[in-house]
Amino acid sequence: MVRYIVLFSVRIEVLRAIAVRISSPETTAYCVANLPKPYLSVGPPGGRGGGRISFKYIEALETYGERLVEADLLKAYERAGGKFIGEYLL
Repeated sequence: MVRYIVLFSVRIEVLRAIAVRISSPETTAYCVANLPKPYLSVGPPGGRGGGRISFKYIEALETYGERLVEADLLKAYERAGGKFIGEYLL
C-alpha cells in the first residue's frame, strides 16, 4: 500500500512541475491531486467560459513532457519522499 501512495505522490509532483512549466499569462495549469487518478487541468485564466482540458498522467507526459528538465524530475522524487524506485517517468 505504501508503494502505491508514494507512486501517486511522484505522479502528483510531476504533474505540478508540468503545470509550472506551461503556465503563462494566456494559460493556467494546475494539478488536481485526486487519488488514485491525479490529472492536469489546462485552460484560459479565470476559469470562466470553458475551454479547460484535463490530461491524465500519461497524456500530460505525452503532450508536455518535453518541457520538463531533469531537475524537475529529481525535485518531484525528492518532494515525494525519495522512497520510490523503479518507475521511468519519461
